[in-house]
Amino acid sequence: MSYEDFFQAYKEAAYWTQVHPDNDDEENARIEEVLPGYLEDEGAKDCRAFYDAHSSLFGSCLTKLSGDVQAGHDFWMTRNGHGVGFWETDDWQEAEGEILTQAAMAFGEVFI
Repeated sequence: MSYEDFFQAYKEAAYWTQVHPDNDDEENARIEEVLPGYLEDEGAKDCRAFYDAHSSLFGSCLTKLSGDVQAGHDFWMTRNGHGVGFWETDDWQEAEGEILTQAAMAFGEVFI
């Protein structure tokens, strides 16, 4: 897995919470159209910083998804208070989940 997997999952979570598409086939094609400025600039910078600082903890992921994919999704959800994220003990080991939750929240909410 990789940073690219992390960033793609982050973009998909951002798109899903911002647009709520009815047609999943259009989702990936429209992510870049809907959120291009944010994703290319601030979003990419935040994701790279978070990934570089915390990817060593992604191995504590308990889901069937890769740690990078789950982390990308949970970074967006946690930082924006969507009610799911790193703090869920079904997805993350408790200690690592707490560290990742605090780190994500330190990035603050994103308003697009």
